[in-house]
Amino acid sequence: ANISDDPGFTAAGTSAQADFGISSGSPCEDAGVALTEAVGGGSGTTLVVEDAGYFHDGFGIVDPDEIMIGGGSPVEIADINYGTNTITLASSASWSDGDGVSLPYSGSAPDIGAYELGGAVARTSRPVVSFSSTEPVAQLEAGSMRVRNGHSASMTWQLVTTNGRILRAGSVPARGTASCSIASLPAGMYLLRARCGLWTESQRLVAR
Repeated sequence: ANISDDPGFTAAGTSAQADFGISSGSPCEDAGVALTEAVGGGSGTTLVVEDAGYFHDGFGIVDPDEIMIGGGSPVEIADINYGTNTITLASSASWSDGDGVSLPYSGSAPDIGAYELGGAVARTSRPVVSFSSTEPVAQLEAGSMRVRNGHSASMTWQLVTTNGRILRAGSVPARGTASCSIASLPAGMYLLRARCGLWTESQRLVAR
């Protein structure tokens, strides 16, 4: 239902000091609805929603969104297939058909407006790591791909197509290397996405 009332902005105005966050007691507090819904119940890391376009996986550039499913704890997005509205989660979760899916919020429901009262819900912390080299993360070698981890903590990686489909995935221990076969992949361009703590890297690879 629509609301016709004073939204209770903290300091509405046109100056640089204007603050369009809501104040405690605002009719907008906990009055919002989920951005989209889960399609079918389930558990694990593969979540299908009605519209995945509200969220992003960072595109290998910035931190991905975290989402709340049915009011549960925030969980980070690992990958999104916008064609099938399928979200791959970084950790396992459970949900029911029709559960609301939103960006993190506090209270019983999201607030109406651009800002959540009290600020954004804190993100899950990640370990601080160090990186020892600027060499490429991955190299192609006669039908195989070698992935190198120069970090002081384990690193995860995904090999994806240019439209975001995950073809290979794995992890590499700290200061270690790992190899996987790519002999069955057709020639073309692929993207290697690696993550370790707050560090992310994307590298283009060409299979010939």
